[in-house]
Amino acid sequence: MEELRDKLETAANFANDHAQRAQASYAAHYNIRARDKRFHVSDQVIVLAPEGDNKLRNRWQDPATVVKVKPPESYLVDMGDGSVRKVHANKIRQFVARVQRCGVIAEKDAEFGRVITPVPVVSSVLPSQRVDQDKLTHLSVYGAVSATG
Repeated sequence: MEELRDKLETAANFANDHAQRAQASYAAHYNIRARDKRFHVSDQVIVLAPEGDNKLRNRWQDPATVVKVKPPESYLVDMGDGSVRKVHANKIRQFVARVQRCGVIAEKDAEFGRVITPVPVVSSVLPSQRVDQDKLTHLSVYGAVSATG
């Protein structure tokens, strides 16, 4: 009986060691591309939430605003329709505004919906800044090389 108990104990120790190594390997592989998400108050985000009445159909909702940070990884988010939800960081992404069309809002317009203003991206090189001539020596004067045949 003691011999059986020793064999079972040896097998259990082997299984535990193997499980710990396998778990560490799985976690390392899973976390290769993992990044910490940090949002601040007044950041614009999109929220993954159920669409309509169907809980199984999730959809990225229109831009919302972070109202409060709830440590460790939850946020109170104003959904834009007057409701505030507590959302985990895994269901939030940073909102990036893309301009697909341009509309003009006049003073006489009574109701034009929700207006989203994109945040301008600041570039370190100005378009009017001249390029150093040494960087252009490899270019021909006419912009194209003619092939003679």
